[in-house]
Amino acid sequence: MTLSGSSVTATLATVSVFIQLRTVHPECPPPLHKALADSPAERVQPFLAEIVSTSFAYNSSGQSKAGRSGQLVFLCCGVEPPWTCRLGDGFTIDSVEVRVLETEDSVEAVVSLTSLLPADVTCGYLQIAVEPVAKEGNTDKFISRVDFEELKMTSLKAPLVERFDYKQDRSLAQANVASKFHKTVCLRRQDSQLRPTKVVTIARADYTNSLRTANVVLRPGKNTVTLRAKTEEPGSYKLSQLCVGLPGLEFLSECIKPRLKYQVVDMPITTRLIKGEQDLLAGLAQTLVINIHTGSRHISQNSVLRLHTTMGLTLQLTESDAPSRQLDIALPAAAPFKTLELPIIVFAQLPPTRDGSPIEHVIGMRCPWAEEEKPLLLQFQPPFLTTSRLHTAFLHKFIHISVVGLSPQPLRLQEPQLVATSTCPVQLVSHNPVSGQHLVVNAEKRVALMWELQPDDSPSTPTIHTEFSIQYRPLHLSRPFVTYRCPFDIINYKTLFVVEARVEPTKGSEFCRASTVCHLHICVQRVCASSDTSLMYEVLADQTMWAICAKTAGVISVETGERQSVTLDVMPLINGYLPLPLVRLSKYIPAVSSTRGLQGDSHPRLEPFSPGQVYNGSKESQVHVIAAATT
Repeated sequence: MTLSGSSVTATLATVSVFIQLRTVHPECPPPLHKALADSPAERVQPFLAEIVSTSFAYNSSGQSKAGRSGQLVFLCCGVEPPWTCRLGDGFTIDSVEVRVLETEDSVEAVVSLTSLLPADVTCGYLQIAVEPVAKEGNTDKFISRVDFEELKMTSLKAPLVERFDYKQDRSLAQANVASKFHKTVCLRRQDSQLRPTKVVTIARADYTNSLRTANVVLRPGKNTVTLRAKTEEPGSYKLSQLCVGLPGLEFLSECIKPRLKYQVVDMPITTRLIKGEQDLLAGLAQTLVINIHTGSRHISQNSVLRLHTTMGLTLQLTESDAPSRQLDIALPAAAPFKTLELPIIVFAQLPPTRDGSPIEHVIGMRCPWAEEEKPLLLQFQPPFLTTSRLHTAFLHKFIHISVVGLSPQPLRLQEPQLVATSTCPVQLVSHNPVSGQHLVVNAEKRVALMWELQPDDSPSTPTIHTEFSIQYRPLHLSRPFVTYRCPFDIINYKTLFVVEARVEPTKGSEFCRASTVCHLHICVQRVCASSDTSLMYEVLADQTMWAICAKTAGVISVETGERQSVTLDVMPLINGYLPLPLVRLSKYIPAVSSTRGLQGDSHPRLEPFSPGQVYNGSKESQVHVIAAATT
């Protein structure tokens, strides 16, 4: 179809009638006729040809008389670049809300806009330009939603104040309503101003980064449209311009103000080990939870988390698995900002414990999303500790082993054993109950166990290497028993000397009296062969009870089977049942004289005996002292 110049002019008038929709829809301004009138003929001709060949009209009531499915179709197809006009010529923005969908790695903007067109229009696309926000000097708050209708109503409220004028007699003359900002708020009516209409052109923003949706039908009145885009680079962004795209025509808004902003953050994946409220206990299987927070990243399917431990710590996924120091865990796929919880079973071996110090282990975690291995430090508390002590009853020796609880969790014990791990001339005889008694230990309970040493008659006393073992498990859980082992070495386990002391009144007295001199008899006897023949005795007494009236120390020589006796004068200071003064024996090593110019040790010295080598038969004995005689 060919159009001449006159036909173009006539058709342009027809198009103006078609496009100028004020006659059928008073609220709709003319969006196109100005653009057509200002466009060159080579761009107008194909558009006019399409309109002339299309039967499309509206009656006076605004209903479609003929056309395509009752929709208002803008026939600007094939026009490149598309014509642009103000968004206000066909639509108004009511509200815009922007939010970041963390779980979907996308940004969503919900736009509520009102269509001023009299019929449905099919939009090929709607998009909002997005601009990055510079980090330097950016102090604006992040606004995620703006309601333009509320802003419009707020802007229409004038700041008015009441003003009262009074007469001289203080009676009211008049009342007024005034504005503080009359120069900026009070405006003249615009329809009384005869000014030429100014054509406003809006520059098209950069839509390289934009929120977008396609194939949306906008109906007359209010519409709600959701636009989305994937988040890529972290940073702060703001919404710039809304574009409603029709075939060959774009409605462009001015810069959206106030500026809506959103922030895209890059949060790395974090892993931590959750142990619960109670302390980790060595020697017991316990469940830990590996907590993985994906942050802003994805975890792909079949990712493998590798764990390995230090010596003495084993891992399991389930109780049916074999314990191992290395464990591979297949991770499920996880979206951003999700949390994965992976339970694992850990078991730290309980070493021989005598001081209750914690046991440290490290789990090395190799994550597929990290280059370096992450160490996880764990501290395990021993549930109990064991101590040993050698007791002497004259020539008999006993090994006392205590199991002291350190944890509030009660443990059941069974089958205590003490065996010699090396060849030795002694026998270990248990004095512990065999059955019928439950042994329970916790932080408030301890278990005492006893074995008797029965050495032979040989003079040698080699070191006895023993191993103590006992089985334990949680009291209220039906788990298999675990065996605990701890070695002990027993040395100097034979009695060499026996010391006995007694206090007697002086000759002619029947009782010991306070403030009267008495005799302290000390008897030292060797009961086993020893190379130590020179001994020093020391008398240690409480000065509030006894006064020593002679030397408190002396050197004696005792051969095998011999008895040596020493008598000292002592005076009880008070009456009552008084404990005897303590007699302490030590090895006496005399000074070595110098020979041939060699300098020797010019002073004698003392060395203490080991516990159990000296038996004090009068320890904790008392003597009855009566009151002093009155004159």
